Amino acid sequence: MLKDYWFSGIGPGETAFNMVYPAYSYSSITAPHAHNLFLQIISDTGVIGIVIFIAIIYQFYKNTFASLRREKKGEGRVFVIAGISSISGFLVQSMTDYTFYNYRVMLLFWAVVGISMLFTRYSKLEGEAV
Repeated sequence: MLKDYWFSGIGPGETAFNMVYPAYSYSSITAPHAHNLFLQIISDTGVIGIVIFIAIIYQFYKNTFASLRREKKGEGRVFVIAGISSISGFLVQSMTDYTFYNYRVMLLFWAVVGISMLFTRYSKLEGEAV
């Protein structure tokens, strides 16, 4: 399927996947999605979608690790480390499962990314609140 739809993808959602997948399945095996987040993103959105996803994740890690180097307070560092750990664990699990299958889990993922990025500026935020 990726060989045929590598550039544009098949479109988002289970309906689009189920329309295209039967032509590629082995002996009528049904699957609602690929069991790998990264392969599913490529099949849904194509190369452009996976490049954007990887760019966002790259920026996340770049900003959080830069914040760890610059952050002096232990509390701020703990929040950033918690964000890095949660996103890293999520992405490792995503290698063997399509973790965005449930929209609530996808929302939680992006919320943790956003909150973690907020905590990269913990010292500045704490100084402004005083």
